[in-house]
Amino acid sequence: MDVPSLESKPGSGVLEAWAPLGLLDFAPSTPLPEVEKQGLTPVRLAWEQGRLREPQPLSAERVPPSRMVLPRLVDCHVHLDKAYTWQEHPNLSGSYGGALEANLREHSSRTVACVLQRGERAMERAFAHGLRAMRSHVDSGGPGAEPSWDALLTLQQRWRRRIDLQLVALVPLEFWCSAEADALARRVAASGGCLGGVLTPPCGAAVVTEQLEVLLRLADRHNCGVDLHIDEADHGAAQGMVQLLKALQRVPVQVPVTCSHASSLSLLSASSLARLAERMAAAQLSVIALPLTNAWLLARADDATPLQRPQAPIRQLQRSGVPVAVAGDNVADPWFPGGDFDPLALLAASIPLTQLLPWQRLGLAPFTTAPPAILQMEWDGVLRASAPADLISMEAQGWSDLIRSAPQRQVLVDGHWQSSPGARPCPVFRHAMGRAEALIALRQALSVDPELELLEEPGELQRHSRDAFEYSPVLTPRLEACRAELVVRPRTVDAVERLASACAEHQVPLTLRGSGTGNYGQCVPLQGGVVMLTTALRQIRSIDPITGVVTVEPGCVMRDLDQELRRHGRQLRLMPSTWRSATIGGFVAGGSGGIGSLRWGFLRDPGHLLGLEIVPLRPDARRHQLGEMDAEALNHAYGTNGIITALNLATAPAVNWHQVSVA
Repeated sequence: MDVPSLESKPGSGVLEAWAPLGLLDFAPSTPLPEVEKQGLTPVRLAWEQGRLREPQPLSAERVPPSRMVLPRLVDCHVHLDKAYTWQEHPNLSGSYGGALEANLREHSSRTVACVLQRGERAMERAFAHGLRAMRSHVDSGGPGAEPSWDALLTLQQRWRRRIDLQLVALVPLEFWCSAEADALARRVAASGGCLGGVLTPPCGAAVVTEQLEVLLRLADRHNCGVDLHIDEADHGAAQGMVQLLKALQRVPVQVPVTCSHASSLSLLSASSLARLAERMAAAQLSVIALPLTNAWLLARADDATPLQRPQAPIRQLQRSGVPVAVAGDNVADPWFPGGDFDPLALLAASIPLTQLLPWQRLGLAPFTTAPPAILQMEWDGVLRASAPADLISMEAQGWSDLIRSAPQRQVLVDGHWQSSPGARPCPVFRHAMGRAEALIALRQALSVDPELELLEEPGELQRHSRDAFEYSPVLTPRLEACRAELVVRPRTVDAVERLASACAEHQVPLTLRGSGTGNYGQCVPLQGGVVMLTTALRQIRSIDPITGVVTVEPGCVMRDLDQELRRHGRQLRLMPSTWRSATIGGFVAGGSGGIGSLRWGFLRDPGHLLGLEIVPLRPDARRHQLGEMDAEALNHAYGTNGIITALNLATAPAVNWHQVSVA
């Protein structure tokens, strides 16, 4: 019987599916598979505590599975800093020069907030589509450099448990000879990243070799890998590669050196290419092919369809022993209008361009095992005993199903199924757990988290289960007996995600609380369970100096927020009478107006709440960024449909005013 997933306890389960033979590592005692079709064989994969058990081939008598499985994949060349900018900065000529011009315009207007918002969207899409790691090149010169690095380093930390993110400093090659080079190299080394640069023809001058030598010495000194944009051109065959090999002869290094693009190598004759590939293999170079962007940009002519489109000669390089990966490169930016950080869509689009055959080991390796090897990751992507239980399960029975359209899929991370776009949930069977057992298990899970403060004293439980509802003779008899069984104060948004996941996993109710200044029981735990205090999430993340838009975490007291805004010549538009002690998250989730309403209307009116960062209550809880329209669903919703972890709010020019009470 075809059982997509049978899970008896968290982190454990079973999946029967077609898997590539080249990605299976059976124990020596395991019988050879009886069935093979298109390089696939049906297997039973079981996992426990987030690790795979020994894969077991299915016998020919079994009903063939209806699913395919791959390891979670790696995209080793992307550009998160400029992703999703096509709409505002299109390259309507489709040319290399047009892309560069639009990129420079966009770069000059970058802010931390905009890169962070686009990057968060990219990471969410990548995670949902089945990526476990990415290497992003970062524009590291000019006005947009600092905002880009600040935002991407934040994302690197924010997503570290879900996606490994490596960063590459992308600068003109001559930058590495400047006085600022060492400081940037130190920053890159601290992030675990690589030094990068661009070599496009003409680049045959001796000064280019000298610049490469400086870069190689700097990388070796800081123990940083090197990843170069090299020979991304439809002319000047392999000029950059020749220069790099010359520099490596003079300055041999211990760090890995990667060559991205390598498109113009395809302009060499077969014999010249073979000789060059042998030299590349001897120098231990790796290549990342980027067929989608290259096919879009290179050899473009205004009035003709190109008869040849340069791209990395993948199979010729493989034959010489050069590791080659295929990566996605640009996503919806001036360099390429398509893409969505989807590794299966990348595979489907690249196979016709590269003529790789995925049913062969070397045809599949550029998408599966080569990328983690180039990024020097611990797991090579092979399915074997003790490997991570990190899988992509798809509704497919062969390669054609994958290539003809993006299949429905589910993603397994550390032995837990995640929600994915278009996925059908796998049948999951859990042991029934009583409320008392669930609370014990939840406490145990939360108590080991250093970013979660657990409050369990009776006085604390009572105090944090009430607001000012006792003013109401109607509410008091209904609410006074309601009490939380556990109070938790997360210190970071990562901790909020883990708390929400754990409550959903154990099916324990979660109630949100700010300062508790409401009068109507908005933060009272009607069904007991957990009360989450937002008061440790009080950071003011940014204040836009031009628009005055503030991004702030929900536990920030409104008095403190207003005081900080006044230092920037701004003030809050709306405030309740309890503004000296109320939190901004509680006001948006449970308030409606107050001081400022005569001038600005009510909180529900357009233009006040401009966006939210939220965490849903589900086993795979991950933060989401909502724009103004989508954020309205959580405005005045008391936290019942999502946990607010940051707010984007409009502000007003500061004016001096006094609060007066008249009896």
